[in-house]
Amino acid sequence: MAIEFQSSISGVQSAFTNQGVRAHNVANVNTKGFQAKNPVALSDSQDKPKTYALSTNQTGYINSTEKTKQQQELASTTDLNQEIPEQMSNEYTVKANLSVIKTTDQMLGDVIDLLG
Repeated sequence: MAIEFQSSISGVQSAFTNQGVRAHNVANVNTKGFQAKNPVALSDSQDKPKTYALSTNQTGYINSTEKTKQQQELASTTDLNQEIPEQMSNEYTVKANLSVIKTTDQMLGDVIDLLG
């Protein structure tokens, strides 16, 4: 049962990080030179998933954190047609993972009641 909790908690944490990155992108939609970030899920050395925000240009290559003057004068790379559906998807991801946590909690409670 612990696997269900751990998996669902990781899913919720990943969705919250993803939502934070997406909200940051939307908040900076009118900021000149803003490079939209894309959340990327990776595993660390202990195989625990972690979500990182990486700046990417339109071809998908990771940019360095330094901005040139030309980049600062360009319009934001935030695409609201991508950001809004991703935020809605995150909402469903959180709800689904919380549902698994709730169901697992109820099952463990029933098992304890049967044993007690």
